[in-house]
Amino acid sequence: MAEQAKEQRKFKILVRDDEIEVAPHVKKAKKVTWMCDEYDWEVKFEEGHPLVEGHFGGKANQEKGSQIRANADAGSYKYTVTVFIEGEPRSKDPELIVDE
Repeated sequence: MAEQAKEQRKFKILVRDDEIEVAPHVKKAKKVTWMCDEYDWEVKFEEGHPLVEGHFGGKANQEKGSQIRANADAGSYKYTVTVFIEGEPRSKDPELIVDE
């Protein structure tokens, strides 16, 4: 059971006072997923990202993500997370940090 937890890492997208909070940090997990409890959301990575798929999203409470490429380099990868509050997009540009 503990081994499986290392294979996937889940990140919650939180919205507090209209500010988006998400702080992913991965140590060579095989898959990463995101979810937002309250709002529809979207994650889009810039070119050169470590994931198999770099653009995905979901409805509130829907978890989605991607496998990390087996040959992904350790490092910091910028992406954009957008939540749709009352139909209006709000975005933040955090980083996914992949450790060895």
